[in-house]
Amino acid sequence: KDGTIINGWQFEGSEYPVMHPVKHFRIGTKDYIVFGDGRNTYILNRRGDVRVPLDKIIISSPNNNYQVEDKNVPEKSRIVITDTIGKIISIYFDGRIVESILDSKFRSDHFFDFKDVDAVGQRDYIFLDGNVLSVYRQDKSKIFSYEFRNSIDHEPIYFRFSYSDRKLGITDKKEGSIYLINNNGSV
Repeated sequence: KDGTIINGWQFEGSEYPVMHPVKHFRIGTKDYIVFGDGRNTYILNRRGDVRVPLDKIIISSPNNNYQVEDKNVPEKSRIVITDTIGKIISIYFDGRIVESILDSKFRSDHFFDFKDVDAVGQRDYIFLDGNVLSVYRQDKSKIFSYEFRNSIDHEPIYFRFSYSDRKLGITDKKEGSIYLINNNGSV
């Protein structure tokens, strides 16, 4: 907390400037430190050593963060992120990388999040691309899509008011409006 380097930290540095926030989480008894520099995803242990080596370059979208699913089930745990065309990339902790393509292409600067919008117990893929908000289930079926009048410059904010009441908050800076979108796509 004082900004001093922890003894034993051995990470030499990323290949390019880091563009995604550093995330720390624990799965079972292991700590993971995850971040990306746009071309590389780093999954390190507490000493800065590579914990999960990846054999593929992932050019990730600049406007999304690494999301972790199933922290309590190590064999199903994965990191989810999107690349510059909106391809969903799942990185499993055994080093497997699984790519999934939706029926839509997205701009490289799209926003992405991974939350249970429809409250059915499984996270959904949330895309905000320009002025269009789209939410998909993991089976790639679309839950809803909403088109705003202007291009949106900020990521959606996820709200969980109760078990079944989930909403997405969107700010339209040009219009000076804040939208609260229900989990069925209505305003």
